[in-house]
Amino acid sequence: MTSDDNDRNASRPPDADYASSIEDLRQLWRQAIEDNSPGIAPDEVFERLYRKYRTILGRDSV
Repeated sequence: MTSDDNDRNASRPPDADYASSIEDLRQLWRQAIEDNSPGIAPDEVFERLYRKYRTILGRDSV
């Protein structure tokens, strides 16, 4: 974050960031709903995350 970013954020009310974040989230949600690609099964996603974080923690072996 630059000093310009800090200056801009200081002049905006805290709710402006929240409202912007909510609108960003809504836009991403609409895009996800409209996406008809098959995607990845939730179990596969969680398994990948589990393996990733076990590796990060240095606990590769179960």
